[in-house]
Amino acid sequence: MQRIKGLADKLNVTLIALPLNSSADAQLVTRALLGKHIDAFFANPDNTVFASFETILKNCNQANVPIFTSEAGLVQRGAVAAFGADIYQWGYQAGLQAAQYLKTHKTDGLKPEMVKVRKRVYNPAAVKKYNIAIPSNFEAVK
Repeated sequence: MQRIKGLADKLNVTLIALPLNSSADAQLVTRALLGKHIDAFFANPDNTVFASFETILKNCNQANVPIFTSEAGLVQRGAVAAFGADIYQWGYQAGLQAAQYLKTHKTDGLKPEMVKVRKRVYNPAAVKKYNIAIPSNFEAVK
C-alpha cells in the first residue's frame, strides 16, 4: 500500500483505499468507493478480491469505472489491464527453491525472492468498453 501511495503521489493521483475484510462486504465497499466518484478501481489481488471479483466488476461496470489490477487472472475475468506477477511462474520459482531444499536438506542459499517474471496483459473487451489505449508492450489475455 505504501509503495502504491508513493507512486500515486508522484503522479499527482489521489488514492482512496478501503479495506475489504470479507467477500460479503464487497458490494458495500465497492459502492462506497464508487460514491466518492473515483476514476478507476484497483483490485489488489488477494483471496477476498478473488472470491468477490464478479461483484466488484458488476458494480464498477454499472458505474462505468474501469478496473485495473496486478494479476492476469483478474484481467481474464474482466479487469482492463494488469502489470504484475505471473502466478504460475511465481509458483514455479518457489518450486525451484523447494526442490533445492529437498535435494540438499539444507536452507543454505534459500531466501525470500521477489517474483522474477511479470506480465503486461489487457482484456480486449474491457479496453473497447472504456476506449482505453494500451501500450504495445501489453499482450491480450487468452
